[in-house]
Amino acid sequence: MKIKIVILASFLLLFSQTPVLAADYYVDTADLGGTGVDDNECISSPALNNPCKTIMYVVNNAVLAGGDTVYIRGGTYTEDLNITTADKGSAGNYVTFKSYANDDVILTNGTVRYHQ
Repeated sequence: MKIKIVILASFLLLFSQTPVLAADYYVDTADLGGTGVDDNECISSPALNNPCKTIMYVVNNAVLAGGDTVYIRGGTYTEDLNITTADKGSAGNYVTFKSYANDDVILTNGTVRYHQ
């Protein structure tokens, strides 16, 4: 009986600590010939060749979790960014917004708001 309990406990411990893989999302505005389109496919099948067009489309439609990265391709983005605590992850495991391959990203005529 002890062997069955130990095996069951080991099995439960193994699967209770299975990490959730972080997701990468891509944004590519159309102003420099980008191919971004704000549709469900850029969220359900995120890939460099299947980017969203706006940053806020990703924020509003993806279920962002700690460890996720939103890569922003070069170009000018004219949008209001509203980020909430639900979009940030947790201490040491944040959601990251960054330019893709050090592209020049410009946010213009918009505001960036972070809400607690």
